Amino acid sequence: MKLRRVIDSIADFSPFSWAEDWDNSGLILGDPEREISSIVATLDISLPVLDFADENDHDLIVSHHPFIFKALRSIDLSQYDSRILSIAMGKKIAIVAMHTNWDYSPTGMNVILSDLLGLEGVAPLAPVYTGGWGIGAIGKLPLQILFRDLPDLIIEKWGLSWIRGYGSSDRKIQRVALCGGSGGDLWETALASGADVFITADIKYHQILESVSRGLSILVVDHGEMENLSIPSLSNQISDVTGLQVVEYADMELDKYKILR
Repeated sequence: MKLRRVIDSIADFSPFSWAEDWDNSGLILGDPEREISSIVATLDISLPVLDFADENDHDLIVSHHPFIFKALRSIDLSQYDSRILSIAMGKKIAIVAMHTNWDYSPTGMNVILSDLLGLEGVAPLAPVYTGGWGIGAIGKLPLQILFRDLPDLIIEKWGLSWIRGYGSSDRKIQRVALCGGSGGDLWETALASGADVFITADIKYHQILESVSRGLSILVVDHGEMENLSIPSLSNQISDVTGLQVVEYADMELDKYKILR
């Protein structure tokens, strides 16, 4: 299947037109007329995933995060993005990014996170002007749970290595809002939506301080761990629409530098 058709097929379930204007979703590197035989789906483009694709004869990597996010003014091989680009070109590996279009998909990031957590009546936390399903998600746990017990439940359901909680330990929680990745700016939307707790990866100290003072409990998790949970479903959906082999690659490169105590 030509790369152009692969991209068009992906757009059937997660149109690239849903991506934000500031985003860089879509074709990052490659010839649209090139034949693609197999695909790697991953969270980030890294040197190990390029080696994996090359060693296993995969023609295309579909990543969630775009490895080129702002304009490159030069191809300086001492710089990380330039080195990735040079190696990918040398190995003839095409790269496509599915970022905010995947975040906003009705079968994408935030719906997957909600389903894994067992939320009911899931709806978008906020609308998006690009035409996607929405940003973030909100739903209800089947039963109320004390806030102090919620982190253990989430660690179990999402397979996380850590989680930080802010709020009253004795508070009863049932209505849950979440946003995969950097969702700190949505805390007021979560509060206005009647959420008892808001789960995200990146949120500022003063946002936490104000949200808790106004009655919204906060749970903070690892960005990569949270978003990597969507890659198995992304792999399956790409395989379904293209008929090609899609292999998941969970590099989580920062994990090797993470110290847990």
